[in-house]
Amino acid sequence: MQTLLLDLTTWDLVIDANGNIAVANDPYSIAQDICSRVRLFLGELWYDTTQGIDYFGQVFGKSLNTNYLKSQIKTAALKIPNVTDATVYITSFIDRKVTGQIQFAYSVATANGAVSAQTLVITFVGDNGLFVTFIGSNTGAVSFIGSSSS
Repeated sequence: MQTLLLDLTTWDLVIDANGNIAVANDPYSIAQDICSRVRLFLGELWYDTTQGIDYFGQVFGKSLNTNYLKSQIKTAALKIPNVTDATVYITSFIDRKVTGQIQFAYSVATANGAVSAQTLVITFVGDNGLFVTFIGSNTGAVSFIGSSSS
């Protein structure tokens, strides 16, 4: 699966060496698409305002309901094609800064028709700047913490 590659710090389009809009491939494309879904505010997607997480109505300015947030993030992740499972962990909540992980499994068909299942981890930080940032061991905006094959 391909998606448009987004810059790690600005979350904007990137051009490749030939001056074309760059694309990302699996597994990065799946992780990036999950991140985009989690960053989507309810009503923000102009052609389908029913999509997104209700950050303004249910998250910001409220006591943190970790079960609600985790279920919304999981639902967002499961909307990405080929994602078969997602588990969300909230690891800390300090001064309105939420830190956690999205561990997701996805499957893809290989050239010989077999199905390959993978598990990846995305770490995120949400702060009172009204956005969610995805971080990893290299402190980039989107990064894989670990992966395994099955």
